Amino acid sequence: MTIAPRHPRVLNPGPRVRALEMKLLVDVVILFLGLFLAWTLFQRDHPELAATAIGLAGLLLLRDLQHLRRLRRLRHLALTGSIAHGHVLGSKLTRLSRAGRADFGLRREGYPFVSALEVTFRFHDEQGREWTGALVTSRKNAAFYEMGERHEVFYLEEDPAANISSLVLRWYWRIGGPGMTDEAPEEDFPLDQDIVVEELL
Repeated sequence: MTIAPRHPRVLNPGPRVRALEMKLLVDVVILFLGLFLAWTLFQRDHPELAATAIGLAGLLLLRDLQHLRRLRRLRHLALTGSIAHGHVLGSKLTRLSRAGRADFGLRREGYPFVSALEVTFRFHDEQGREWTGALVTSRKNAAFYEMGERHEVFYLEEDPAANISSLVLRWYWRIGGPGMTDEAPEEDFPLDQDIVVEELL
């Protein structure tokens, strides 16, 4: 089953967005210190060291721009993406994976020093085409990702290959707004079918 957003979603920063904001603040300070150091080295006639300081500052800036670009893509996915209810295909132990992490506030925390569990999942888009995705979690969570288990996925209708596990996305953004009521599966909101009314005599 695929659910398209019918109302605007509201995004509130999650743990990873907050961590990235703090990291960017620290990086801005480091960047200015690096440029100041480069200027000082130029003044003291050390052009090689100054060029090295500028190069390192440039690499830091480039990495931050890549993080912001990824965050912008994820924000677009969270705001406009459709929700599919897929299933877990399987899992394997890994030390290196490009999949998003679903159990920690920082991306790829501990890699490659600690092995983790890479979970693959499958879902179908509105045209019935099959797509796959992956996430990474702690080994201790293996019991929650048995083959065939139901799994919620966000994906872009125009590019279903751009998908992400709902568990990963919600570490970046807390999603709310009127759209979430419409997008909830029916079985989560049984309305009044299970309500028992007792009359007082």
